Parts: sequence; C-alpha cells; structure tokens
Amino acid sequence: MAAARELRVDHADSPGQLGRVSSILGDAGINIEGFGVWSGQTRLFVTDVDRASRLLTDEGFSCQIVDVLRLHLPDEPGNLAEVAQALGDAGINIDYAYTLTSTAPGEAAFVLAVIDPGAAEDLLG
Repeated sequence: MAAARELRVDHADSPGQLGRVSSILGDAGINIEGFGVWSGQTRLFVTDVDRASRLLTDEGFSCQIVDVLRLHLPDEPGNLAEVAQALGDAGINIDYAYTLTSTAPGEAAFVLAVIDPGAAEDLLG
C-alpha cells in the first residue's frame, strides 16, 4: 500500500462527459487504471496525474489532484474486510473506494479515500 494521487474532474451531469474525459486522456496516451463517476464528478487513477490535469483543464474542466491510499492485497476472501475494520477501529473513515486494474496475478488493487492517507498507511503498514 502507498499514498498516491488521484484526479477529480468536475463536469456537467449529462450524457457523454465520461466519453469526453476518457477520449482526451486516451488521445494523449494516458492510461486510466481505475475510475468512479458520481453526479457530475469523475475520479480517476491515471498513469500521469499532473499531465492529465493540465490537459483536462485546458479543455475547460475543473480538476483537483487529491491524496488517496492505493492498496495492493492478495485477492483472497476477507482481506478488504481486515483493512476496513482496522481503519474503522482506528477511527479513520473511508469516504469512498474503488477498484483498480491489477497488474499482478492473484492481486486485488483498490483506492481508498481517507482524510489522512499517511496515517492510514502507517496504521496498515
């Protein structure tokens, strides 16, 4: 697990926005490793967050780079529960989470948004 950065992109809550965002990034050769879309906001885990932010801002999107926690765990029953329980026991709330494309066989990859990714990383060590 490691502290990481995601890109939050605000856009109209209308058809075609995810297509537009992903086309801009794809045309620039930036890979999307994970994402979530919530009512006018897309959260992206990409291979080059700084460049993605510049490109999307240049196209009129409002972007913010946010610290999150990236987890890589063995893809086994109960591993996510163990992490979530440990964070909960420490009083660390998970604001949202989504999965990432895993790069290793037998591995599960997640993004967890918490108020203090560094503290969560230290706790989960």
